[in-house]
Amino acid sequence: MYVIYLAAGIGSGKSTVALLLEERGAHRIDLDQLSHELLTPPSDLLTQLADEFGSDILNASGELDRALLTSRAFATPESTTRLEALEHPAILAELKSRLDALRTASDAPELCVVEVPLLDHMGEALTWADEIVTVTCPVDIRRQRVKDRGLSTEDFDRRLSHQLPESWYVEQSTTAFDNSRDEAYLKQQIDAWWDERTTTGWKRHADE
Repeated sequence: MYVIYLAAGIGSGKSTVALLLEERGAHRIDLDQLSHELLTPPSDLLTQLADEFGSDILNASGELDRALLTSRAFATPESTTRLEALEHPAILAELKSRLDALRTASDAPELCVVEVPLLDHMGEALTWADEIVTVTCPVDIRRQRVKDRGLSTEDFDRRLSHQLPESWYVEQSTTAFDNSRDEAYLKQQIDAWWDERTTTGWKRHADE
């Protein structure tokens, strides 16, 4: 099973690429969704977060008050570091478990695409990927696309200011899909990439 990490800045079209690959038969893992699942009770991670940030971040049913956790965890750089120290190991452990299960399954997929929101936080888990792929798109187009989806321009710019530049993602990646045009153009690039990888036998590219 060939594993790619798909990483890009906000509004670039990362999820669109993941869905197009899923349509071709790839298994898709979204680390944001995985994180949400780990925070669904009952959960060891929830218990650890309550111990760290206060038992009142859980309601009477044991569910997480995400707004309250966010207000406390991002209040200072130190509290954010404490949050990451709990969340990231749990997320990566679950990712490894799922990748291992997929590899040994009788119906293992040819490709697994992992949507990675914070590539610079993956650490040693980077070695689990056979290739890192990004999606590029001019900022003005990205801003308009997320605005069309209901995110304000101010919120987009605020989030963008906390992310690494697109050039950084390109430097980390073997492949960069250009999402500056329509979906048909994007699909052409994905089809060409898929055909090339199939022809070469899904050779590892992460060390190039």
